[in-house]
Amino acid sequence: MLITLRSIFLGVDDTDRRILLYLFRDGRISLHRISKVTRIDYSTIKYRFKYLRERGILRGFQLYVNPAFFGLRRVFLLSSESIPRLANMALEFRCIEGPTLYEFACGSKQELNDLCSKYQNTILECWLPSRIHSEKISRFDYEIIKALNSDPRAPNPVIAKVLKVPTKQVKKHIEFLYSNNYIRVFPDTQIDGSSLLMFTLISMRPLHVRSLLLNNLVWEYRDKKKGVFVCCFDGLQSLTGILHQSKELDPSIRVLVKSRYAVYDYYNNSLTAGRSV
Repeated sequence: MLITLRSIFLGVDDTDRRILLYLFRDGRISLHRISKVTRIDYSTIKYRFKYLRERGILRGFQLYVNPAFFGLRRVFLLSSESIPRLANMALEFRCIEGPTLYEFACGSKQELNDLCSKYQNTILECWLPSRIHSEKISRFDYEIIKALNSDPRAPNPVIAKVLKVPTKQVKKHIEFLYSNNYIRVFPDTQIDGSSLLMFTLISMRPLHVRSLLLNNLVWEYRDKKKGVFVCCFDGLQSLTGILHQSKELDPSIRVLVKSRYAVYDYYNNSLTAGRSV
């Protein structure tokens, strides 16, 4: 088990790391569910969760919304240098050494051209996924996102009460948003403070590699030709085995060690303006 000096200083142990790992997999997972899957007493999980919050190791939670939900163009950049925070920046995964991965939300071709032109000297790669707008997205999904923006971990019954609808309806729509990768809830914590290991894997055989990463997957973008997978691991042993298998499936796979990540609320203006989908 890899334990950083910072995590020792902060008093993070194996139980804390397991809690954080499950929160990275699903930021809305309940403490009761964590207790069940880890077979650790609920009172212990509840106490440790409170401990992580009080010590500032777990600062809160952040809602990620896929730009495609708002009909915006998704733009992925690998940059050799850090890009200052911009209003249309959605995600940032910074490396210890090597390029930083960004996702931007562009509302027009001109906005995209301006972005690429401004940082042309630092951009190593640029991906432009096809614009896909699902007709299944409803105005109610938009209301769900507004509620989650206020409290990313709000239980379904609480959201249902606010929106004055049955809990089953809320559950159904949140499952739809998750299954279509429209939303994710991230824990707000420092990687080195948690002693977890975060990696980005870029593969040209995404369907083959993804099956190996499901238990560690935090966020992903993939199409038929390329997959970008951000994963968390609780130690070198589990990481080494998966990386070895991944390279057997895709010898060209690239692995980037992450030191920092950030989720940005680029969508606040859309929510405030009442922009529909």
